Amino acid sequence: MTWLHRVGRARLVHIVMVSCISGLSPAVVNAECPNMAVSQGMALPTTVAVFSGTVSDIEESAGARGHVVTFDVQRVWKGTVTKRVSVYQLNTSEAIPFSAGMPYLIVAYRVPPEERELSGTIQRAAALGVATCISRTLEQAERLGDLRELGPGRLLR
Repeated sequence: MTWLHRVGRARLVHIVMVSCISGLSPAVVNAECPNMAVSQGMALPTTVAVFSGTVSDIEESAGARGHVVTFDVQRVWKGTVTKRVSVYQLNTSEAIPFSAGMPYLIVAYRVPPEERELSGTIQRAAALGVATCISRTLEQAERLGDLRELGPGRLLR
């Protein structure tokens, strides 16, 4: 059972609201990534794409609030993704340390305009963001059984 199920979504929203109302800044509030299977992440309404790909480029964004990672996509489980796709990742303590040439399983969400504006994302970057608590290396996904659970997906050529 994940921490989100133990705490409950309504209670989590309540905790965040109380933190905001009581004047606690985001720097004071401590968050932790939930232990979530990729199939669970794929079912979230905010998830618009799930794919595997190899990192071909990593580019820091203006202001270094995040970076744009470009992938050469091999397989797709959800959404419409081109052979080469760029995604944005905000620099946080949970950020994935991407490495060029490494394959990853990416769960992506559509970055809202206000987040793009706040992040200083390079304009040419895709409007997709990395769900850092669910995305992982392909090796980790294999070891955790995510790929077996997801099935073969669609191979991009």
